[in-house]
Amino acid sequence: MGIDSPEADASFQRFMAAVERLPDNGRRRLRIEFTDSGLRTAETREAAAKRVARMQPRIVVAPSSATAKMAKEHLGDTPIVFGSVLDPVRYGIVSSMAARAEAMTGVWVADTLDAKRLEILHDAYPSAKRIAVLIDRPWGEFFDTEQALPPIAARLGVDVTILFAENTEDAEALFADPRTRQFDAWCLPRTGLAGLNTAMIVRQLRAWGKPIILANTPDMASGAPLSYALDMSFAWPAMAELVIRVLDGEPAGAIPVLRPQRAVLVVRPGSSSGFPEPSAQVVRRADVVLR
Repeated sequence: MGIDSPEADASFQRFMAAVERLPDNGRRRLRIEFTDSGLRTAETREAAAKRVARMQPRIVVAPSSATAKMAKEHLGDTPIVFGSVLDPVRYGIVSSMAARAEAMTGVWVADTLDAKRLEILHDAYPSAKRIAVLIDRPWGEFFDTEQALPPIAARLGVDVTILFAENTEDAEALFADPRTRQFDAWCLPRTGLAGLNTAMIVRQLRAWGKPIILANTPDMASGAPLSYALDMSFAWPAMAELVIRVLDGEPAGAIPVLRPQRAVLVVRPGSSSGFPEPSAQVVRRADVVLR
């Protein structure tokens, strides 16, 4: 269950690439059909669910929080393999991360590492006392950022300020405000805002010489000095393997929901990047060092 078309849906393409890497005896058993999940309105969602039901699939793959919840509501009699960024229990996709009554299993790829990013940023730049965390409101509300991060900052002996920007225009206006320069360092969680604006944000902070820690390893191509991110490479292969396990007869509800097991610290030392030099101890701890 995807968005628009196979050609336009990047998630579907990643899932299919993972299917192609399955062993022959698994891959040859699969006939995969794409359908638009119709998420725009209640009417289109219901029509999409009826369309899927008429297909009589052995398994439904729902690779997002929204499609997973929709599949549960409309297609719950069919085993479902899902992917979710939101907490699947809190969001109402499943009742438990372990065994559950629903014929559902999947992968939860939620990023809950913002507190650890503050710690790494502090270790990399001990003199940075005023730290800005730039997020959009959906991220802040779901992860309780305004409540969760200040106690961590207090323990580290730093002052943290949560800044909100919902889109590019908000972010540009924020950086145009002279008061924004007061912060010594920045943290950019993996929000929708970051997905569209990381390069612009890094470019602005480089011009100011203010360090930043990112939450997505590929975004280090923008020239940032630090990133601490989940290793997301497991998610699509894991979903493909879960499909095979269910086809092999394992009850979907008996398979625990999987989560990433590894986070990756990437460091770019060297002040030639335009950012201050990270501490030697953080460089030594890095999983990847860019030079």
